[in-house]
Amino acid sequence: MCEFCTRHGEGCQWYLAMENYSRDLFEERGRREYVVDFLNHFTERNGKAFDQLDAVNRLPLRSLVHSVLVHRSKASHYGQVVPLEDV
Repeated sequence: MCEFCTRHGEGCQWYLAMENYSRDLFEERGRREYVVDFLNHFTERNGKAFDQLDAVNRLPLRSLVHSVLVHRSKASHYGQVVPLEDV
């Protein structure tokens, strides 16, 4: 089980808990503005990162580089992949 399910889903899949999608959560402390900004500027902020990830995958030390990148990514946003069966 991933760390986000453990932390936000009380040991279950966090994305199946309806309270994680509540309006109160969305309205909390500038969350709406963050989401709008995140979506409106996703490509310009992350387009280069996708190219860099492709380059990292070809490096001999890719596991070390990957762990550093994951740690840095969690500071601002780190998405969780939802299994196709649950979508």
